[in-house]
Amino acid sequence: MRMLVWPVVLLGPLTVACTESGPPEPQRIEVPVHFTMVTSPTTVRAVAAYEMDLPPEPRPWDTSDAALVTAVAAGDGNVTVALKAPESPRVLDAEGATGLRHAVSEADVVEGMLALEAMGVEFVYYFDTIGAVWLRIDPDLAPSIRALPRVDYVEPQQESELAH
Repeated sequence: MRMLVWPVVLLGPLTVACTESGPPEPQRIEVPVHFTMVTSPTTVRAVAAYEMDLPPEPRPWDTSDAALVTAVAAGDGNVTVALKAPESPRVLDAEGATGLRHAVSEADVVEGMLALEAMGVEFVYYFDTIGAVWLRIDPDLAPSIRALPRVDYVEPQQESELAH
């Protein structure tokens, strides 16, 4: 079996070298240098559309800016911010919330991060599988962040207990 594998391994580079352009590279957008602390590897990726569970009833911070500021302050400014394409509806929109998060492109993730950076937030982590970032923010910024066209929702950090 080894004799069959070696020719394939040895001829593979020759085949690629003989073609004009070689195999196509995957399209990835490099994360700006100042975001490298929040992600590994230093690229963002597109996120496919998916269904997410909605709370049975909107939480106070889903509909009230004052409640959002209070909830963010209670979590020491820690929030998860989900990014979206500017033309996509918000998943928690009070009118007709369906739980569908629309697809998000790499470019929309980067543009969303740049808009957040311009507001002076601290990036803690990038959740590449859902197109979201964990931030530390001044709680008073929360309503302005939620209003950004590339922000789907702002989720304050919440304490929880596991029952046993």
